[in-house]
Amino acid sequence: FPTRRSSDLYSAYAHALLQRVQGEEGGPQVLALWRMLAWKLEGSPKPGFALRLEDIVTAERVLMGALRR
Repeated sequence: FPTRRSSDLYSAYAHALLQRVQGEEGGPQVLALWRMLAWKLEGSPKPGFALRLEDIVTAERVLMGALRR
């Protein structure tokens, strides 16, 4: 991390979390985002994975840099 793809995932998931705080349920797409972040391709959780604020902030910076280019 950070790659452009993982930055997209982190930002989208963080946005979904903020919507959830505001009372929106989300839907299956939020679970799909979580699985893409926290699970291995083989279908099991990544050992020791934790959603960290630093990763979300870094993702936002990566995306903002890409938008400026």
